[in-house]
Amino acid sequence: MEQVIYIFGDRLFSFICHQQNDLLMQINGHALPLCFRCGFIYIGIFSALFITVIYRKILPSWSVGLFLISILFFEWLGSNLGIYSSSVFSRSISGFIGGVGGVLVLYHYEWRVNDKQMILSFIMLFSAQFLFSFQTAILLLILLTFVIFWTGAIRVITKIILSNKTKGITYEIEK
Repeated sequence: MEQVIYIFGDRLFSFICHQQNDLLMQINGHALPLCFRCGFIYIGIFSALFITVIYRKILPSWSVGLFLISILFFEWLGSNLGIYSSSVFSRSISGFIGGVGGVLVLYHYEWRVNDKQMILSFIMLFSAQFLFSFQTAILLLILLTFVIFWTGAIRVITKIILSNKTKGITYEIEK
């Protein structure tokens, strides 16, 4: 079963992560199929989702979320342009901060993770810890967070597009 989880994770994350061998997340000597930046984006998302369940009304504005995402962007850009050499620490911190920022932006558009999703996440995390290894439990948590976040993001994007259509704004592709 663990191999199936790793194969699925490897295939899924190959679309969004460069999966460079020397930058992959390592837990107990086992590499996960995503780098530190991508992994910590989803750990940041999960942490922020957990906080939004507890503190539903006391969250910063969407502009704080955009600022946090910009920190991730500029760390990534500076690293890729060769302005500086990023470390595992800087990649992890910027990923975590960017993940939190992404949730704050979605939260502004009235997307909330429901309590059942968080309870399911914790049940999966703890049961995977007992059934599988710790690294497999972390990978499952990241996969579940990926699904929760992107289904929410798609809902928000759809809501924005549909609300703009009702305002008379149309989206057409020029030929």
